[in-house]
Amino acid sequence: MFSRFAYLPITIALLLALPLWAQVPEIQQQVEGPKKPWTSLDVRFAPRDFQFAVVTDNTGTPRPGIFREAMDKLNLLQPSFVMSIGDLIDGYVDTSAELHDQWDDFMLDLNVLKVPFFFVPGNHDVGRPLWYDVYRERIGPTYYYFIYQDVLFLCLDSNDGERHGTVYSEEQMEWAKKVLADHPDVRWTLVFQHKPFWLSSPKDWERLRPALADRPCTVFAGHIHNYVYAEDKGIRYITMGTTGGGTPLRGEALGEFDHVMWVTMTDDGPIMAALALDGILPVDLRTAEKAKQMEVFSRNSAVTASPILVEGGKFSDGTSRLEILNPLDQPLRFDGLIETPEGLIATPNALHEIIPAGEKLSTEVRLQSEQPVDVAALQPAVLHWEAHYDFAQAPSMDLEGKRRIVIETEHAIPVARDIAVDGNLEDWDDLPYVVTQPADVYTNEQSWTGARDCSFRFGVAEDDKFLYVAIATEDDQTDTDDVKVYQDFGAIYVNAVPGREVAEEVQKKALFSLLAGEDLSKADRELFEENSGPKGAETAASFTGDGHAYEFAIPVDFLEEIQKGGDRTIQLNVGVNDYDPSQARLGVSVLFWRPRWDASGHFPESGIFHRPAQGTK
Repeated sequence: MFSRFAYLPITIALLLALPLWAQVPEIQQQVEGPKKPWTSLDVRFAPRDFQFAVVTDNTGTPRPGIFREAMDKLNLLQPSFVMSIGDLIDGYVDTSAELHDQWDDFMLDLNVLKVPFFFVPGNHDVGRPLWYDVYRERIGPTYYYFIYQDVLFLCLDSNDGERHGTVYSEEQMEWAKKVLADHPDVRWTLVFQHKPFWLSSPKDWERLRPALADRPCTVFAGHIHNYVYAEDKGIRYITMGTTGGGTPLRGEALGEFDHVMWVTMTDDGPIMAALALDGILPVDLRTAEKAKQMEVFSRNSAVTASPILVEGGKFSDGTSRLEILNPLDQPLRFDGLIETPEGLIATPNALHEIIPAGEKLSTEVRLQSEQPVDVAALQPAVLHWEAHYDFAQAPSMDLEGKRRIVIETEHAIPVARDIAVDGNLEDWDDLPYVVTQPADVYTNEQSWTGARDCSFRFGVAEDDKFLYVAIATEDDQTDTDDVKVYQDFGAIYVNAVPGREVAEEVQKKALFSLLAGEDLSKADRELFEENSGPKGAETAASFTGDGHAYEFAIPVDFLEEIQKGGDRTIQLNVGVNDYDPSQARLGVSVLFWRPRWDASGHFPESGIFHRPAQGTK
């Protein structure tokens, strides 16, 4: 009566299960004393636990190579075996020869798997009589069951209707109910089928569900190419996404990602994890040789842009030279889009290039403004780039990044009038330098989401006692009660002898940074300030309601001593540390007015300020 099903007497459980008299293994350790460098020695030891994987749709506008990649990665994980839930070949052909060719191609991918693989058919596999016949010829029964470690695996055919339409046949239902009735006391029942009838055909699912109602049960399906988890009436339902099938790959939020299910079977039921294929990586994913090849990308120096240097403080037209290096022996597909500050246009504004192996592309980008613009208020243009390497037998390598095109001039420091270093900026006439697009974001660029997240303005002035810097931030989240980098603060970076040949001890004194924050501790300052800064320097900070105000004062006597009547220029950079508690997982970002001096984007003309001449203050 049940000629179309098979009972597979799996004896693996008897072969692999530990004998009942086996002792629980113990950790042998030699540490003496009351303090032990571990939380517990009660290792998890459950002889009846086992792990297996589930793969889902490989077809429906398939993407070649993904299923093979999944098999390779499952070999890294070493499950006891692998379950499938159908749509293994593309189908939709009209001859046995074409179907056999498809199955031959599939088996080439499958044969790399080093553990058992259990087939479950999908509509692409058995959805027409000819397809079904070839499946039966090559694979075997379309529904069957087996028991392993007292767990019932019930594998069903969801295309078992007339001419193999979407339905359970009466014969299959009778068989399934008998299997369940014959095995009422297994510790768990796992059901595998291609189509999620509980979503698409509830009436058909209700033909089987009551037979599962009085037992612990979990059900797996695929077909719809997006991941959905549900629980209903004590049954857990996992509808998987894809393992190579067609999908827009819009991410986990829409259930569109390539993955396998990793299932650990315990006495309390299955513990499951959806493992994205992109997250299963081989141990040699980055060898020393690969690291050396990719070093220019790691240093962010594969894509460079020269600054546009302007005389007189006003910008209207300039050109930056872009250089893009391909360090690999593989062609590089490069795409770039240039974001310009308001009022500027870029020519070209987009790049689409193929760079041959080992070569460098040099090109120019012209920035123009209809009206002259103050450089102090002008933001960098940003080249957003993507680089793609395509490999025939491996996943593509995709890289992305940003390169700022800085427009720079030399700056004159105005004379200060009655400035008090108290965190109150009302005594400042102007803060002309506007930073809504930092030239550098360190160290977690992903945590800064734009000017609404954090931006700042600053000004520089000098009187006969101090050189002053004031910073005013606008910050959507402020935080000053944490420690180290996990709080908001401002910083200035000063080189009092830029471009000059001086003794090492002079250079060390001339190069320093100062921090200002509401609650910065002495330890925090010592941790992040470079060198000690000049004696007599002052800082102050205050909360302004929508951000912070920071003030710095550098003694003029110190500058005069260091510069010794020579070049009265300093090199200055300004930074703001932005910490958003609600986005702590993204990390802290430091926003810099100009590129960091130790970064690949730094250039010697960056942040040059001319001090007022003696006798003018």
